Amino acid sequence: MKIGIAADHKGYVLKQLLTSTLVSEGHKLTDYGAFYLDERDDCGDYIIPLAQALQRKELDRGLVLIGNGSGGVVIANKIKGVRAAIIHDHFHAHRAVEENDINLICIEADKTNFLTAKELTELFLEAKFEGEEINARRLMKVMALERIR
Repeated sequence: MKIGIAADHKGYVLKQLLTSTLVSEGHKLTDYGAFYLDERDDCGDYIIPLAQALQRKELDRGLVLIGNGSGGVVIANKIKGVRAAIIHDHFHAHRAVEENDINLICIEADKTNFLTAKELTELFLEAKFEGEEINARRLMKVMALERIR
């Protein structure tokens, strides 16, 4: 799977650990930064290029590791075709994809250890959109909103 990964200073160490794991599992990974630890960085500088690559279909999924995750979701969801969610538990790591076709997750680096982040990421990457009628209908409404923005 082609995965984009990004983190701010709060998720930097977690990103380094997950990058090694994902590459060893055979995923093609594109790192959008941060490339060094800078406590004054801005998560948008890394998330926007990742989200734009998702939009262009250069990636299958996106993974963002930042403080509490909310800023990443706000930024990513401004990009047409990106459906982002904060994921903090195992159920939503797969269910957000199955029901809402989420293609980018933000993991709260402030509260998530490496093992949990790895498990959440694996569940997210393994999940598939189920396409049940009600969920497909909702997704079509989201796509319609994107056309008028």
